[in-house]
Amino acid sequence: MIIFRIFAEIFDEVRGEKEESRDLIDERAKLVGLKVTRVSLSIFTVGFLAALIALALGSTLGLFFIIMLSGGFLADIASSCSEIYYYRKGV
Repeated sequence: MIIFRIFAEIFDEVRGEKEESRDLIDERAKLVGLKVTRVSLSIFTVGFLAALIALALGSTLGLFFIIMLSGGFLADIASSCSEIYYYRKGV
């Protein structure tokens, strides 16, 4: 924690920023980020559970990893789409 603080101070001096400007974050962006993260994690969890069920039913390990990768890919696409949706909706 102390090392992080030292590096943050050095970084601020180099860039010429103040700590207050770094701490100002749009509340709407925080809220949208939290909702997008929830959607993304839910989809990834479903993909992970589907991969585990497929593995339990006797499928190959390769299929397990393909399902996991597909779940991650779909979660990323869904997070991007839901971010656009929430910003347009005005959440």
